[in-house]
Amino acid sequence: LSIRSFPKLLKGALASALIAAELMAPTADDTQIVYPVNESYPINERTRECLFKGVNHYFSAFRDDCFFIYGRMVGDNYRVPMFYQIFNFTGCIIMAELDKLENIPLSSFMSLRANFKFCEYKYSLMVYGNKNLRRISLRKDMEIKKEEVFIRANENFRREQVTNAPFDVDVGSPHDCTIKMALKRKDCTALVGDLKYPSDEDMREAWKRISKVYGTITIDDISDENLNILRNLTVDGWQPRVVRILNNHKLKNIAAVLDMKVMGPKPHFWFSNNPSICHSINVRKEIEAKVETKLQWNDNCSKSRLS
Repeated sequence: LSIRSFPKLLKGALASALIAAELMAPTADDTQIVYPVNESYPINERTRECLFKGVNHYFSAFRDDCFFIYGRMVGDNYRVPMFYQIFNFTGCIIMAELDKLENIPLSSFMSLRANFKFCEYKYSLMVYGNKNLRRISLRKDMEIKKEEVFIRANENFRREQVTNAPFDVDVGSPHDCTIKMALKRKDCTALVGDLKYPSDEDMREAWKRISKVYGTITIDDISDENLNILRNLTVDGWQPRVVRILNNHKLKNIAAVLDMKVMGPKPHFWFSNNPSICHSINVRKEIEAKVETKLQWNDNCSKSRLS
């Protein structure tokens, strides 16, 4: 496939894979930078720079033409994904919950950098929930930041299975789990992923053992009147709007957010269409100070709920 056929391919399968940019939050510095590629101009033939947002195996269609990539690449369920001749990658690579994945070969990369303009996550490399992962290959002179690498909740994966890393890689704790793992095990104390509020009894039981979340939590149209199951939870967010509370018509008491520790890209909280939440004036002020935004309150609830 020649470089000249790329625009036609983009309009087809690759165009459908472009990710919506609603959650991306470029910094003031980012907005002043002119990048060599974008959605309107996805390939620079002279410099071999390309925009790619999609599944890893689609990249093989133009592997001979693109050495410097900007974008967001997601793994698919192959034993060994192919990165071909990628030298530099700006954005993020996500290898998550792939049962067949065994090896992630990144030794051709000279650099791997996170960038909110091309990916909504704060990490450049995200690897989690891969139960058969055996090896991640980096290179000693690779330009990559330790704080931009996220490797957790890969069952049986050990630190020494990351080869040629330019720094000591944190692969997490044996007690880090995806929600799928936590439903099967009783020893999970941390959850990893873009998580939904627990909706059934099995999930609630799993969440009761959790003290920390890596990722995001979405609380959407729940039947609960309070968020007490989230009390004392620490959430290490990996993209803006770490805790998302929306479309909850029965939810009245959100005081649990006062006891949560949330970190990561701001805003930490995002509220939309929660018409029944109700607290006393003092508690409202505390909550609004914590979530750093003004909320819509229901003044018609009973005094017994004003706490």
